Amino acid sequence: MENTKIYVVAEVGFEALFEAMVAQAEADMASKNARLAEDAKQGLTEWLKVLKVLDIADAVIR
Repeated sequence: MENTKIYVVAEVGFEALFEAMVAQAEADMASKNARLAEDAKQGLTEWLKVLKVLDIADAVIR
């Protein structure tokens, strides 16, 4: 009977640990996705600046 109690406690503890690990992984992914989205936004902003300069240069040349 005592072994069964230890097993149940260990199983519940494992489930809680697993749930905590999953929650941490989800939080890490959300943070990483937010950073990637910000990097992409900055990259697009830089490309828009380049395209604007090229457009201005084209207008000057014409």
